[in-house]
Amino acid sequence: MKFFKILESNVTILTLIFTLVTLFPVWLAFFLIYGNLFLMYIYVPLFLLLLTSMLIFSIRKKWKKFFVYISLIALFSFSSYYLISKIGKGISDAYQYSYQMDSKISEMKGLVQNGDIIFQTSTSPQSLAIQKVTNSKYSHMGIIYVEGDYYYVYEAINKVKKTNLRDWIERGENSDCVVKRIKNAKNILSKSNLLKIKKIGEKYLGKNYDSHFEWSNEKMYCSELVWKIYNESMGIEIGELKELKDFDLSHKESKKIIDERKIKINPYEKVISPADMFDSDLLTTIYK
Repeated sequence: MKFFKILESNVTILTLIFTLVTLFPVWLAFFLIYGNLFLMYIYVPLFLLLLTSMLIFSIRKKWKKFFVYISLIALFSFSSYYLISKIGKGISDAYQYSYQMDSKISEMKGLVQNGDIIFQTSTSPQSLAIQKVTNSKYSHMGIIYVEGDYYYVYEAINKVKKTNLRDWIERGENSDCVVKRIKNAKNILSKSNLLKIKKIGEKYLGKNYDSHFEWSNEKMYCSELVWKIYNESMGIEIGELKELKDFDLSHKESKKIIDERKIKINPYEKVISPADMFDSDLLTTIYK
């Protein structure tokens, strides 16, 4: 009965518990990544050996050891259950989110076209300041480019660049967005005019983001880029140009941005905000 004595050993039991605790997350990760139960052939026999040890204690009425180790096993079991439930919920939420995004992108692709203008509430540090100053929910925007089966947003962020549509949407608050289109787009957004839009856009490609919101072509902020592309390509002014003095800069959020960036305020600086473009009578809503 040497085998049973080994199973009764404190060293054996603690080794089994430690091995099972260590092996569990490894097995779980292996299963989630590869969908393979191979490690179960190691895990289950070890667990059965541990239960056998508990059975021996109960038969021999070694209740003190029995309750100590059964408590450890119970603690491990509840911890494992909690871990599995949390990971399971995380996976379920991820699949659900992915499915919802796939559906959303699929729906959008059936509605949007080249030249459409897309708006979102940015999650950037300056977003709240822009919302406060412009009294609008939306703080970022860009132009949709369709190239074959691929959909992009041409935007001014760190630099002026093309961003995959899905990536752009996921970057926004709650992955929400609104798409608007120039009215009479059938005539205005002709093939020749769309080529003009992209040609003008290329002129600004790679320009740094204008964190001081100045009206120049050296750097670009998001609404400035879209406004200038439409204006320079087709002479269309989407949204009324304003001056900096027309905005309320007294909010603590805007003051913080001004102080941090050491922005020199020119009250007569021309400004076009996402809000003014969003509210333009020249646009109609396509998706929200």
